[in-house]
Amino acid sequence: MKKQLTYLWKGSLIGVGLVAPGASGGVFATILGLYDTLINAAKTIFTHPFKIIKELWGLLIGILIGAIFSFYVILTIIRLAPIPMTMLIVGFILGSAPKIYKATKIEKRSIWDYILMAIAMGITIALPFLPSHEATVTLNIGSILILFAIGFILAATLVIPGLSGSMILMLLGFYFFLVETIDAAIGAAFQFDIALLWEKCLPLIPFAVGVVVGLFVLSKMMSYFLKVKRQRVYATIFGLLISSPFSIIYAMTQDYPNEMQNQLALNIVIGLFTLILGIVIGYWMDKMESKYAQVSDL
Repeated sequence: MKKQLTYLWKGSLIGVGLVAPGASGGVFATILGLYDTLINAAKTIFTHPFKIIKELWGLLIGILIGAIFSFYVILTIIRLAPIPMTMLIVGFILGSAPKIYKATKIEKRSIWDYILMAIAMGITIALPFLPSHEATVTLNIGSILILFAIGFILAATLVIPGLSGSMILMLLGFYFFLVETIDAAIGAAFQFDIALLWEKCLPLIPFAVGVVVGLFVLSKMMSYFLKVKRQRVYATIFGLLISSPFSIIYAMTQDYPNEMQNQLALNIVIGLFTLILGIVIGYWMDKMESKYAQVSDL
């Protein structure tokens, strides 16, 4: 039970990372030491579903709670105080970076490790500058296939830490459509409006199927690479990780330009404090994770 409770709060943080603008659920999973666990679970979800649920029910519930919490609470806090909240997320990532850096030194680094780091950093920094547009969805065969493909692509951002799912969805033009549809579906569920709930969930079905299939296919690929080229995988992840704060801060400036101007000086001061707080929390969690692992080994 203690293990499931640990999974519960860690899963909640991963859920926050899935929804928070510019953040990455994969990064949070890596920071919390659950990346391999989720990859192995995703690649066997079709073959051993009941075993996965039995072993990871706390983690799965935590992710769901964190995503819903982030959807309603974190996004609201970011809208009210974008600078402090964003800097807290950035600090958390920076404070945890040394842990991922150690994984890039399993063996002597090669030139390919540095090349992969550089490529990963370049991708993360370039993504926010790509043109985006907002798509309109009319449910038909074509849109069903598109929604499935969008779900598959989103699965890649979950499997590859550092890629922000929210940013990819914005670039593809589906972010606000999905946010508004999910919000309406949750509202209909609370109001017990079955007809409206079905109407809003219908376009989410091919999207969800795409996510599940994408997780299954891509996690198998990532699991293979972790076995044969583990250090290079983590070198790539580290490049994505250390450049992701740029994407998060850029997303803040683009999404909340007016909110940022409200009491700017005070928010910058508070933002510096939350940045340091995030770094301390991330570093402390890394130490606690290492200590726990050593105790478990004994």
